Amino acid sequence: MPKVSVIIPVFNTAAYLESSIGSIREQTLEDIEIICVNDGSADDSLQILERLAREDCRIRIIDQINSGQSAARNAALRQAIGEYIYFMDSDDLVTPRMLEELCTVCDRENLDVLFFAGTSFYESEQLEKRQQSLAMPMRYTRTGAYPPCMTGPELFRKLRENKEYYVSPCLQLIRREFLEKRAIAFYDGIIHEDNLFTFQVILSADRASCVPNVFFRRRIREKSVVTSKENHKNLRGYFVCMLKMAQFAGTLDIVDQETIDAVDSAVSKMNHHVHRIYAAIGEEEKALFLSKCTPFERCVFCGITRWDIKEVRRAEAKGKKELRKAKEKVRKIRKSVSFRLGHAIVAPALLAITACRSLKKGQHDMNSGLEDG
Repeated sequence: MPKVSVIIPVFNTAAYLESSIGSIREQTLEDIEIICVNDGSADDSLQILERLAREDCRIRIIDQINSGQSAARNAALRQAIGEYIYFMDSDDLVTPRMLEELCTVCDRENLDVLFFAGTSFYESEQLEKRQQSLAMPMRYTRTGAYPPCMTGPELFRKLRENKEYYVSPCLQLIRREFLEKRAIAFYDGIIHEDNLFTFQVILSADRASCVPNVFFRRRIREKSVVTSKENHKNLRGYFVCMLKMAQFAGTLDIVDQETIDAVDSAVSKMNHHVHRIYAAIGEEEKALFLSKCTPFERCVFCGITRWDIKEVRRAEAKGKKELRKAKEKVRKIRKSVSFRLGHAIVAPALLAITACRSLKKGQHDMNSGLEDG
């Protein structure tokens, strides 16, 4: 059994494969397998992968029709046999001693997951100038003081307190047995799926930690998710993540109020993105989003955005057959058990934050009164 299974989804990244896969092949830890999933690339990616596989017997190739990054990662996960899993993007870079040093820590502390730090770089000066106002971290620093081992929920709270919670799986080394035992995989068919995956991983972990080492370098390039204009796909990605994160949070047995607040805040952040993107996209994009929703999802969406019936009519005008009788459905849904259930999924996040703020304010006022007395 190899020590680490490195999983690399590949989609039209022929220009970067030599350097990215090269940074894995040059690891000081040689006992690894490299599973590359060609996700229906239309460029020379598959040919490059086949050549690299002939040069290095540790490289295995899965060739599939284009199904998205989640499906590609999941396909590799099903075939992985390593003790640990590392998810690598096919255009990024890692440092030579990364896997060796991470495995040493994980073995010593018997960790389910180990987080670490990274940084970013633009592939061109022109792109950097155009993206100066992009709201994204360029450095994934983690300099907070974290114990060698703690529970996942404890680490989640501390990472968020230190503003060092980053959802990229490229910043994690995960024990494969842990993923299998907890049945954690990537949600198919959406983007921004890392939000849900990392949320489930860290909150499910019995033993977790974080080191400050900068092992990872993220490439910011043209035509990537972070540099592309947001549309209905971004909206659906955040919306599904919000629903699934809220549902998953409801299964957790967390009693620490600060951790509960951190969980609520993470779900509320997805809710914020849903509102932000929905307000910014055009009518056609809104109609496309609504057409992808199930009746239950539309029900929840009504509750969190105060979706007006005019939106239904606009969507109908776009020819969305499943929304033909939406006016009557919305009226019934608002009174139905399913709507109340849907609202219950997302409302606690907002209510908890409000209650927490009120509680803290009350405590502050009480302390002030005691001091005055």
